[in-house]
Amino acid sequence: MMVVMAARSRSPPGPAKPAKPHIAALPEEPPKMAMAARFNALPEREPRRKSRCSHPGPSCMSGRQGGTSFCGKERFGSIRCGAARRCAVGGWMDISVGEICDAVHRGDLRFAMWVMRHLTPESGALFRNHPDPAVQLCYLRARANTHRLHEIYRPCPILGPAGPTLRPRQRALIENILTAHWMDWQRGVTPPPLCRGIFQVRGRAQPVDLGALRVVTVFAQRTSGNPQLIENDFYVHFRESGREAGVDVHAFAGDDILYCPDLVPSKPRGERSRDDALQELTAFLEARRPDIVIADGNFFPTANTVDDRYWTEQKARLGFRLAICVGDCYDDSTDIRPWLRCADLILVMNDTAGQVHGLPNAALIPSLPIAASLFDRTAPKDIGLSCIGSESRNRVAWLMPLQVVGLPLYVKLHDRTAERAPDFTTYCNIMSRSKLIFNNGFVTPYVNIQTGRFYEAVVCGSVVLDEVGSSSFKYFSEYIHYIPISNIDQLTAYAQFLIQNEDWRSMIANSAREYWNENYSSVRFWTFLANRLL
Repeated sequence: MMVVMAARSRSPPGPAKPAKPHIAALPEEPPKMAMAARFNALPEREPRRKSRCSHPGPSCMSGRQGGTSFCGKERFGSIRCGAARRCAVGGWMDISVGEICDAVHRGDLRFAMWVMRHLTPESGALFRNHPDPAVQLCYLRARANTHRLHEIYRPCPILGPAGPTLRPRQRALIENILTAHWMDWQRGVTPPPLCRGIFQVRGRAQPVDLGALRVVTVFAQRTSGNPQLIENDFYVHFRESGREAGVDVHAFAGDDILYCPDLVPSKPRGERSRDDALQELTAFLEARRPDIVIADGNFFPTANTVDDRYWTEQKARLGFRLAICVGDCYDDSTDIRPWLRCADLILVMNDTAGQVHGLPNAALIPSLPIAASLFDRTAPKDIGLSCIGSESRNRVAWLMPLQVVGLPLYVKLHDRTAERAPDFTTYCNIMSRSKLIFNNGFVTPYVNIQTGRFYEAVVCGSVVLDEVGSSSFKYFSEYIHYIPISNIDQLTAYAQFLIQNEDWRSMIANSAREYWNENYSSVRFWTFLANRLL
């Protein structure tokens, strides 16, 4: 008999007294045998345990050992008996698939995930293709093999694990969360977002008349100036949003002079030379005589692109003010120093960019100006949840559980090529028809941006399910204007709830659209820009 000594005292408060020993008897069975008995396995009495198998499968060792199945492995691994549907794990655990499924449904995810992590790919097919969505979700969690995937698939301690249907407890929790936030917002208890006044005009008695403003935008018409890629949303939104605000905007397609083929390997060299393209841009500027020029600066200038010397010369000759827009201003991949020599204002959208800190001619904006006329708010919301974007930021890991539980989805992940991605008109149509839109802006563990898709979703009347970590909370209020999510359980549960509760969904969507219109609309942006430059 094994004896465990533990100190225990029942004395009342007062002077310390010697503790009385407490003696508990434990069974003599070794811990390994006790654990094996817990999982209905025979104790391992020999290094190798043999058992007869009458249903050999393709990966069962009985097919290679004359009908004898060896379950006693020295290292972690597994074998599967085909028709018997049993798994042997680690050499001492022999359990059925049904037992693992039962563990999933009673909430013992740690045990079920431990088993699934130590299965061979052939054995994993039993759970990867299991008809029960809860078992498939558990298998997805178990196979997460990076720190980033562990963050996405970690179980939610508030709502609990997601499933094919929304449980009553989850529904009640979500309703309580939303109701509490809305009541605080209505009473004025919730503080307003930190950057809500980012476009406010201060210290100017007479604001600029947007109707008399002439603007030229110089962006690539295709992403990175590559004709094989999709349309550049900066080119479209800057042009159309300015026209919505009453500005006289003229867009110049600078695909041949904005991105150097030497620095963008996928970009083919254009038919025009740099000098010919610059002459065309010069003639374009002379014909329009703009008050403001907004140019793309999301690249490092070289001998094959437009550079700061060209802009300095044209500013002195034509007298316009220059704004350089750096959409991806990341300190480890972007250098804005050349543009500081020529720009009157640098527009950045990343609040973690250290190289613009303290610069008087740098302005942080929440997003590119969104043209609301491109989206149809009156379109029927016949798509449950959509996500259109590049195959990055672990979007497959985020969206696969939604497919497993059977949510109505429209997902189009692509490599930004025009061949695989939807065109801009189709993109706007899908966004307008979506009840919910998933969005995430993960770039690196240190950089998490608020994307333009967030504002496009708000404008078209959809509710944004946004991964936490970005600066969205600085411009909108959580649970009032969008739903923050940090794992697949929250994403699945909130999507299920909002699809089933149109009142809550439309209230959040309308609140976000009204708040955008008050603080971040096209008129707000262009008024801010004009008053900063003129």
